[in-house]
Amino acid sequence: MAGTDRTRKTVSEIEQIVVFKLGEEEYGVNVTFVKEIDRVQAITRVPRAPDFLEGVINLRGHIIAIIDLRKRFALEPKPYDKKTRIMVLEFADILVGIVVDSVQDVVRVPMEDIEATPEVVAQQMEGNFLKGVAKLDERLVMLLDVQDLLTKKEIETLEGLEHRDGQRGKATATVGGGGSKGGTGGRSGKG
Repeated sequence: MAGTDRTRKTVSEIEQIVVFKLGEEEYGVNVTFVKEIDRVQAITRVPRAPDFLEGVINLRGHIIAIIDLRKRFALEPKPYDKKTRIMVLEFADILVGIVVDSVQDVVRVPMEDIEATPEVVAQQMEGNFLKGVAKLDERLVMLLDVQDLLTKKEIETLEGLEHRDGQRGKATATVGGGGSKGGTGGRSGKG
């Protein structure tokens, strides 16, 4: 029995990651931040919004701001399709969704299979969004530091868009995966 205890991984030695794609690259976030995963819906533009804010959506009665994650990562825009999803995350007392090209799976990664972000990669990024790289067999998954996706100033801006629906003090935001902008002022990923 003692040998079994040594080979078991404790909860703190395993990180559960939701793996998603932006372009050809795989990214991941810790499952504890993910509240739900939904299909993308039409986006309503907000006049005089900051550059990082694409617009808002109504997600089951909650007004959620959309932020373009592809812009943040300097990736080419991509039209939404039937695989596009919104991952709603919660951190720093706000809800933040991420529009991603597709959600791949949920994986359990031993901590020893997670390495620090290579310095050359970290230097190329304008923000400190990456917290490491997970090695999954032949795959590498870039792990996002959810709490660094938005700056303090951006969080304050989103709190100004707060939707008061009984969750006073809770702002909602969605970090987006980009897409083409239609003439109707919204985009749809229904399919």
